[in-house]
Amino acid sequence: MEETIDKKNVKFDNVIADAKIGKLTIEDGKTKYTLWMHKKDTSETVAYEMFKTISGDAIGKTFCVKVKEMDKSFSGREGKTIQYIDRTIISFVSTDPVEGSVPTIDTKTPVGGENAPTVGSAPSTTNPDGLYDRVDTLEEKVEYLLAQDTKINEKLKNVS
Repeated sequence: MEETIDKKNVKFDNVIADAKIGKLTIEDGKTKYTLWMHKKDTSETVAYEMFKTISGDAIGKTFCVKVKEMDKSFSGREGKTIQYIDRTIISFVSTDPVEGSVPTIDTKTPVGGENAPTVGSAPSTTNPDGLYDRVDTLEEKVEYLLAQDTKINEKLKNVS
């Protein structure tokens, strides 16, 4: 399976936050992109740091982002192989929304070997009081996730 990094203009039609696994799902029409909040070492990803600067004003706007794409598959019902493309936003080219038409962008730069970026699974977080389930707006979701992130970082500091 070939892994590529591609610059794309992505319209943020919807942003779905999943605090339990620490990721945001960005919807652009029917296409979905993952934006991880944390690396394996629990530090914030570059993409998430940049997203926080635009989170309150992102919905409905288009941003130029770097996307890692990888062909993947899994066995579905009855053993049928389902193929899909896993898309992960690894950074923003700019946190300014793209205006006008889509510019020509150099695409499909193959990535591999030791220099290949890694996207780790985010550490698990808890939602003991169910507060996150009652949050409605994107700004409230991001604020809640940032508060959870702060709590986790404080606990990690106390452990070490």
